[in-house]
Amino acid sequence: MQPSYGDRYLESEVLTASPQRLHLLLIEAAIRHVERTRTAWQRQESDVAFNCLTKAQQIVAEMLASLKMDAAPDLIKQVAAIYTFVYRRLVEAGLKSDEKLLSDALRVLQIERETWAELCGKLGSTSGADASVPPQGRSNSSSDPVGTPAPPRYLTRGFPDDYPMKDAVGNSWEA
Repeated sequence: MQPSYGDRYLESEVLTASPQRLHLLLIEAAIRHVERTRTAWQRQESDVAFNCLTKAQQIVAEMLASLKMDAAPDLIKQVAAIYTFVYRRLVEAGLKSDEKLLSDALRVLQIERETWAELCGKLGSTSGADASVPPQGRSNSSSDPVGTPAPPRYLTRGFPDDYPMKDAVGNSWEA
């Protein structure tokens, strides 16, 4: 079977993308699969929902496994805690078929997407797909070197006030 133009484009994009852009593509894929899971649950298509949720879990697990613990261990520990939280939420959502748990994971993934899109924009590896993400908090000062990535927004500015650091069960973001 001949690959479609969309498949060829995606293959070309992946092969030429920077590591930051690849990470952003993973986050976007996880978001797509979470949204497809929600849609499948609403349509009562449990097989489709299971497959989409499993793919989202695999993507988040891969992002967690790919963290390099030797580079900035304190920062990596915080990021690992966030990915662990998202992974747990996805697993719990699948076990309970609970859209609220799925929404928790999706909300964090969307914040993560904004952060990585901003980073890709600062490093100049952005594409048209990232143009829809508003550049929040970008610095235009000349003292901010373009090649130096800023830490993720949620590590420097905190989470929104309406998002608890602990969930109802007592699970925490902190590792």
